[in-house]
Amino acid sequence: MLRLAIVAAGVYDSAVLPVLAKKCRKGIRVISRQCGGSALGRKALGIIRELEMSRRADAIIVVEDAEGRPPKDLQVQLAGQLRALGNRSNPLPIKVVVAVQMMEAWLLADDGALSRVLGKPRRPRNPENLPDPKAELKKLLSTANIIYTSKVARKIAQAADVEQIAKRCPSFDAFRKVVAGI
Repeated sequence: MLRLAIVAAGVYDSAVLPVLAKKCRKGIRVISRQCGGSALGRKALGIIRELEMSRRADAIIVVEDAEGRPPKDLQVQLAGQLRALGNRSNPLPIKVVVAVQMMEAWLLADDGALSRVLGKPRRPRNPENLPDPKAELKKLLSTANIIYTSKVARKIAQAADVEQIAKRCPSFDAFRKVVAGI
């Protein structure tokens, strides 16, 4: 059984990404590590080193939100930061995925999942074109008197169809392919 570590910034990422990863590839165990701030800041690099030294994972995926930054430029920058880890004694395969604009765009992509959580249908939009998908998701949930929490985020992810998300969010399709291929 593949032990996949996912390193991402926040509590919502830590609640959602393991659920989605398990939907993308059956029979994996996911270790989610929250680094706060940038997924390749000082804390994230320390988490990667610790995962490599402990051998608790077989591979690592680092997920960073684009948050308005050009995804291709960010991908190159993050790859460079990984190279800065230098001479690693126990290197694991590490892949970087940039969520456009943030992981919440992926949660907005499956109208069926949102309808099940909200209890009412919602109008489709292109979630990766939204400047602030998290604010949009909070606004949408508030119409059903639901507060956005990590538990609600996980519930949406559990109801989600990864094929539907991949069709509407190219950055999620990249995540899905990395999980399947690592």
